[in-house]
Amino acid sequence: MNYHSQHAPLGAFASFTLGLPGARGGLGQSLSGPADQDIFIGYRNTSSQDAAWQMMPFYEKQAESASAAFTTEFAHDSKQSGPEPEMLPVDKIQRSLGWGSDAWVVGDFSFEVFSPLGQTASPETMSLEEGRRAFAPTVQAAIAYDNRAGSEAVELVFGLGNAQNPFRPLEDRSSDLIGFAMGQAMGFAARRSDVAWRKQALSVFGAENYQDHRGLHLLGKEAVLVFRVEAGEVKRFPISLGFYAAGNITTGLYGLLLHAAF
Repeated sequence: MNYHSQHAPLGAFASFTLGLPGARGGLGQSLSGPADQDIFIGYRNTSSQDAAWQMMPFYEKQAESASAAFTTEFAHDSKQSGPEPEMLPVDKIQRSLGWGSDAWVVGDFSFEVFSPLGQTASPETMSLEEGRRAFAPTVQAAIAYDNRAGSEAVELVFGLGNAQNPFRPLEDRSSDLIGFAMGQAMGFAARRSDVAWRKQALSVFGAENYQDHRGLHLLGKEAVLVFRVEAGEVKRFPISLGFYAAGNITTGLYGLLLHAAF
């Protein structure tokens, strides 16, 4: 249970890293180690406002909200809107690592990550469309809950807290996806029809009210997507984790040519 795993697209020096309890991970490109992002994965019962989020232990608890850097000592928006999220005990989590999959299960809740696995045809023989599909710089994940025995709806959450780069909402550029990106380098998204609501804030689990007309706080360093499973239902929601870097990325061949020239 106690180890990080790195899930990477084929041929990309990029990965989604998670798995070590109490440690950060997340999306990273061209790094020598794991990324340094809080990963928010969890669920809560909606039967009561006092129901706390039950979270996978893939984030670091903050002593205070990031709003302290933007507000005075008299501001109250950084207070929690409800009970503080609770980290799930490690001994309650079942983890299984496969050849191309990584899964965590707690009761009726599950989260899975899938890495591309296997051989591809030669890029020289592929059509442009075949190459795009084979080497798409994405890692796929899925969040699910079996609520067939429940009497109340359950909400599921996935998101990141990133201290380095600001988030931007993908809905500005896409009509069928909803999610967040860090510049143009990396991000996460789900189908618009699957997402119940989303939030970007200085503290996504706080009660901050600094929002624009879309209900987002664009200075916020935390962003999440929330899914809903009604009582009597079992649902599984796919999540795409994507990377992008323009220009010539792999320089090995270029380096060999330079070496031969000199």
